[in-house]
Amino acid sequence: MSTQIDYRERIRRVTLYIEDNLSEPIRLRDMAKIACFSEFHFHRVFLACMGVTLYEYINYRRLCKAADLILNSSLRITDIAMEVGFESSSAFATAFKKHFRVTPSEFGRTRGKGFRIEPLKFLNSIGVYGSEQRKLKAERIPYETRTLPELKLLSLSKRGYFSGCFFKAAQDGYTELYDYLDAHGLRQGTVHRISIYPELPYSMNDPDAVIKCGFSVNKVVQPEQPFEILTIPAGKYAVFPYAGPYEYIYQTWIIAYLRCFLIGNEQVRDVAPFELYLNSPRDTSPEDLMTEVHIPIV
Repeated sequence: MSTQIDYRERIRRVTLYIEDNLSEPIRLRDMAKIACFSEFHFHRVFLACMGVTLYEYINYRRLCKAADLILNSSLRITDIAMEVGFESSSAFATAFKKHFRVTPSEFGRTRGKGFRIEPLKFLNSIGVYGSEQRKLKAERIPYETRTLPELKLLSLSKRGYFSGCFFKAAQDGYTELYDYLDAHGLRQGTVHRISIYPELPYSMNDPDAVIKCGFSVNKVVQPEQPFEILTIPAGKYAVFPYAGPYEYIYQTWIIAYLRCFLIGNEQVRDVAPFELYLNSPRDTSPEDLMTEVHIPIV
């Protein structure tokens, strides 16, 4: 079996589990185990395969099931909210109106006129990449395979993902790192500026999402908290170049996972992926920024 078919089958198992457990809490960690992926990579493979994040997919399936229950059951709206996994009827009503542009009660009164409810088994076929255009774009993206040595990273963790990027968290993190390097005379001992993303944000605005900002160092450093030394393991990486503002780099991440694992036959390693920056916004305009996305492969 090719890697791409195997990965799609793993994601299919996850969608089946979700469909059977919409009324229960569904955790990323559990879904990663079902798919036999590490948490580093599961959510990114899911996004590449399905075209939406895990939590967007779960929310969508819950709303579709709720719409079906409104039209085809005698359950009250409050009971339907609980049945599809929402913690309160108010949270359900808010999510339902945001998606369908009408309240659950209005949807029921009009019998869903003008709305198309997707079949309850799948959002789309796992064999479909979302669109032919998306597949063709991914196939044209070049990448390079590199074997890297182990890297030691002077790192600082920050939280906050807003409007689709870590801009403010990264800005604060690197400002503190630059100040630390200058205060301890370490600026000459740094090699690369690197960000590690241990998890995918739940949505376009996720205040708890983590970014690990850092500089690779070529000397022994014993930092004080909250700074720490992280190790990026040696090994093979698929390296995807990106040019332009950081707020759009997420598109390269999606295409990179699609290109490697769902079109190509690469196999992922259980190591966190990272971004390596070839220049700095301190002295470079946004359109001229150069970044490399590194995905660990076997």
